[in-house]
Amino acid sequence: WSRLRAVNSPPQGIGRMQPGICLVNLNGSKQIFYCGGRDIAQIPDETLGDGDIRERVSRVTASFCFRSLEWRRLPDMPEGRHNARLLQVGSRVLVFGGELAAPGLYLCRSAYRILCFDLLEQRWIKENEHGLPSLPGSAFSGIALGG
Repeated sequence: WSRLRAVNSPPQGIGRMQPGICLVNLNGSKQIFYCGGRDIAQIPDETLGDGDIRERVSRVTASFCFRSLEWRRLPDMPEGRHNARLLQVGSRVLVFGGELAAPGLYLCRSAYRILCFDLLEQRWIKENEHGLPSLPGSAFSGIALGG
């Protein structure tokens, strides 16, 4: 094992706990695709008292390139999620399940929509464009082989 030293810092707002992570290989470029997650932040909130700690769910999306050792900020997810599962299928990354932020301290609700990121166009594809169904449940595991 050796430690990789990035030439820049990860994008601001990246969730540190339970992010969605996927190794992607596109045209020989190997990268880590990283999105969402949750973080503990001090947020003024009248119900909790000013400066109390509560969790926030991140929408930030980024990639880390092994060749250049650089982090790159990508367009934010349509909705913040943590504990989601990611899978590369061809030139797209699919985001399944996970949990969304909900009002109140430590409350979350399950995510049933599948999100889709196009690696070539570097954009999130709208739900009516990708044509994938919603999930019957939020728990998911998967493996994709080939292209």
